[in-house]
Amino acid sequence: MSQGLEKLSEAKTVLKEIVETAYNDKLITEEERTKLSIEDLKFRIGIVGQIKAGKSTLINALIFKKQVMPVASTPMTATLCYITYGEQPKIEVEFYSKDEWEFIENEAKRSDQNTAYARELVEKASLIKEELWSLLGSIKTISFDELYDYVGEDGRYVPIVKLLKVYYPSNVLKDVEIVDTPGINDPVESREKKTREFLNESDVVIFLTYAGRPFDAIDIDLLRRLMSVGIGKVVFVLNKIDTILEEEGNIEKAISRIKNLIHDELVKAKRQNYKFIEDVLSAAKNKIIPLSSLWALLGVLDMKEIEKDEDLSYHYDRTKENFPHIQSQTDFYKNSGLQELINEIFQIIENEKLEIILQKHVTNILNKYKEKINDLKNEIDRCKNSLKDIDRNIEMLNKELETFKIVKYKILELVLQTQRRIKKYLYDKHDRIPIETNHIIKKFYEKVQEKFPKKGVLSRSSTYEVQVEQHLYTHIQDLKIEIEKKIIEHKNELMEYIENNLSNLKDRAIEEAQTLTFTQEQYYKLLNSFLDTLHDKLNISFNVDFDINLSNLTGGLWSIITGLEKFEQEALSQIRNKLNELQSSLENKIKYAFDEFITVFSDLQDDMTYKVLDPIENRIYYAKSNKENKEKEKEELNSKIERLKIQIEHFNKKHEKIKELVNRYKL
Repeated sequence: MSQGLEKLSEAKTVLKEIVETAYNDKLITEEERTKLSIEDLKFRIGIVGQIKAGKSTLINALIFKKQVMPVASTPMTATLCYITYGEQPKIEVEFYSKDEWEFIENEAKRSDQNTAYARELVEKASLIKEELWSLLGSIKTISFDELYDYVGEDGRYVPIVKLLKVYYPSNVLKDVEIVDTPGINDPVESREKKTREFLNESDVVIFLTYAGRPFDAIDIDLLRRLMSVGIGKVVFVLNKIDTILEEEGNIEKAISRIKNLIHDELVKAKRQNYKFIEDVLSAAKNKIIPLSSLWALLGVLDMKEIEKDEDLSYHYDRTKENFPHIQSQTDFYKNSGLQELINEIFQIIENEKLEIILQKHVTNILNKYKEKINDLKNEIDRCKNSLKDIDRNIEMLNKELETFKIVKYKILELVLQTQRRIKKYLYDKHDRIPIETNHIIKKFYEKVQEKFPKKGVLSRSSTYEVQVEQHLYTHIQDLKIEIEKKIIEHKNELMEYIENNLSNLKDRAIEEAQTLTFTQEQYYKLLNSFLDTLHDKLNISFNVDFDINLSNLTGGLWSIITGLEKFEQEALSQIRNKLNELQSSLENKIKYAFDEFITVFSDLQDDMTYKVLDPIENRIYYAKSNKENKEKEKEELNSKIERLKIQIEHFNKKHEKIKELVNRYKL
């Protein structure tokens, strides 16, 4: 894992250096310095798989490098586990609330097959009936030595544990958080909701399937539910590959066998028209990572730990006997596939998240340097012009000042008209985009409603759930693409309109300045510099990020509709509510994007005055006021020019150094 974190560590180090450089150069404020820092940035990795798929062994090899997490006994007693960094090793155990436990007890009284989990939990909890009600609803801190009692196969408190938070002083956990899920078909609603939240917030989700029976019915059900997190960030892992390597002889034959099995499931999914299962199996067939979490653990454990554990010692010796190329702990790790998994995880993280964050931050700082360098160059021009102006006669200066005041008035009128026109256009667009995206969402709901699955009287709720999610899945991607297309379409129209107006402003501003004489060249330079800086700001201002997936529309739905007579009406009502939430969220994000954009233009007239017009006017006044001390003023101006050149050289070097760092580390 540490090798996979090199890119993140480098990125943090490099960005910190860039941010500190900009802060020391007084190009960013303390607030911006904090905002641009990614020191506290962590990536979240979710792990999903059946019981006995090897999740605990993988986590022990990946994070702890020793046996810390026990194996869960049954699906009913698996625990949601959140692993993060802590200065001291400790574990917080969160127990079910009293309301949640009463729900489980009521479920246990029902005799149907779907409530077997509740009966098992209640039966096991009878062993702690004296403590039960005092523990429910509480959070307890325990040591690692006590962990087995709370998550182990015969753990005393396992039935009432809702969530574990594990804090551990591993350097890896400073950059990564792990979420080990009990599965995403949790019969306990509150824990199911928490699991979905964790997975939706994960940057990568590892899906473990057992090499001996890959993508069986339970896996397929897990995959169907996993679609709520989005297929793009799922890494498919074929665990316990060592169990079939002996039969097949080599990894190539083993993978070929697995791909044939995936192909069979793929054909079945196509026949049943399960589009999301078809998509996910196609992705798995295209890229699946073979792994032996056992070999990985044997490769990283202290040899003394292996020797004193009968089971581990047996597997270590047996593997060496059956596989001549695996004779050392280095060989175990190398052949385990763990490093390949780590590389894949961080490839996704880098592409999906890290690159976007770094690009935005670095571009922001580079623009600050570019603007500063332009300001210094403009100041040098002002000094050089002042040197020329000292020798001009007073009549020429008075005439230029009189002309410039007329030009300034006209320019400011042009800028004000442009500013009002652009802001009006932005406010009109601000209202139009939500209307059009809301219309798209409305049409989506109508499509969903038109052919919404009906639940038969005797059909199972789980079967109906599959039908509803399949129905939604076929439309969700189209909905997302259509909204994205509409937003991009409006953004392009918006940029085109603004650029046309700014181009027209530039032409008119140049035309109005034709009457100027010796200040005209400086005016053109300042105007171009001002508009270039404005364009750079516009390019990074407007951005609308949103996500639509099954979880957006079905999160919490199934626990609500279970037991109701009118399943489809209630389901549609809940989906409508979810779409309203999506609509509201999208409106807020569009408003925020527009607010950011409008801010750029709010002070356009003041910025034009400060950056372009005031320097020209000040130049003329400065020349008039320094006629008497001409020689002394020339000396001071020449000295200032040299100082400014040194500053430009300094900022140019910093600017180039940042670009070099970006290229070197491919940020």
